[in-house]
Amino acid sequence: PDITNTTLGLFVKHLHQLSDLHLGGNPIQYNSKITLEGFKNFYSAKFHLHSLKLEYCSKVGDQCISIVADRFRDTL
Repeated sequence: PDITNTTLGLFVKHLHQLSDLHLGGNPIQYNSKITLEGFKNFYSAKFHLHSLKLEYCSKVGDQCISIVADRFRDTL
């Protein structure tokens, strides 16, 4: 299934025990549906990520990584 910014919002809203997250596409089809807007959802997350794996996400940049680092620095 396609993971989108909306999906990330649903993860934050409903998955309070989430600890590991793997997002991405594949070498032939990059995921371009996850952007900074989706990562902004993490500011209100109640879960504590222990690992995050991003592969083949064409629109994930420095600002997205900064959000993850700011929000989950104590658990990643």
